[in-house]
Amino acid sequence: MAQAGVSANRLELLQIADAVAREKSIDRTIVIQAMEDAIQKAAKQRYGQENDIRCIIDPKSGETRLTRVLTVVEEIENDNQQITVADAQRRKPDAAVGDEIVEELPPLDYGRVSAQNAKQVIVQKVREAERDRQFGEYKDKTLVRRIQRRMQVLQLATVSEYIDHLRHAPQESQNLFQELLIGVTEFFRDPQAFEALQKEAIPKLLAGKGAADTVRVWVAACSTGEEAYSIAMLLREALDGVRAPPKVQIFATDIDERAMNAARAGRYRKPQPGLSQAR
Repeated sequence: MAQAGVSANRLELLQIADAVAREKSIDRTIVIQAMEDAIQKAAKQRYGQENDIRCIIDPKSGETRLTRVLTVVEEIENDNQQITVADAQRRKPDAAVGDEIVEELPPLDYGRVSAQNAKQVIVQKVREAERDRQFGEYKDKTLVRRIQRRMQVLQLATVSEYIDHLRHAPQESQNLFQELLIGVTEFFRDPQAFEALQKEAIPKLLAGKGAADTVRVWVAACSTGEEAYSIAMLLREALDGVRAPPKVQIFATDIDERAMNAARAGRYRKPQPGLSQAR
């Protein structure tokens, strides 16, 4: 029974890593590294912050290895991170100054790992990966224009002044982040694409579906929500007149939290380009 519990934990770790990687469109390795950091942080709370504790998750099996590392020294200055040559050689006969002695630690009960710690570490790693991906593909001219706009707002004359401002004003990094986000969207923004959805994709998606089924749609990079609502309209129109329609769930995500708040509210001023009077 105990072995089955361990296997479930390992499987759950990998399932979570796969789900987050898919949802955020980032490398699975980054998610696993975030989990390692979260477990390592929890382990330090249990064994002591001063210890050099490391965590490695096998990306194939989900097996977690938790260790404490001690550096071999002639004279100990830190009991938690160092070990004398004599003591080290009792464990490893050829140990020398500068080597590392690795102590295996019992795996943590994941049910007791601080959920808040895990959430904070994983969310931060995911955000870093999202931002790297988002802005790494921007053209240099686009980045320069956005930075220049922030400099104009702040009335700063040189880039060095702006860099100094970034270092001393924590909120400015978030302001620049928002400036770099380009939300270009409207209802039925690409008519040809939406026509293909209406005539080809949606009929296939709904084919053979009945009241016992659920159709799920994910709209990535939804900005302020216009495209997500456009897809909802197409699905509603396709299901009009169907005697026993399936349930429909539409999920929409975006890196820009302010845009997501606007999407959640679902309020738009008239007139809206691309939106017919009937819709």
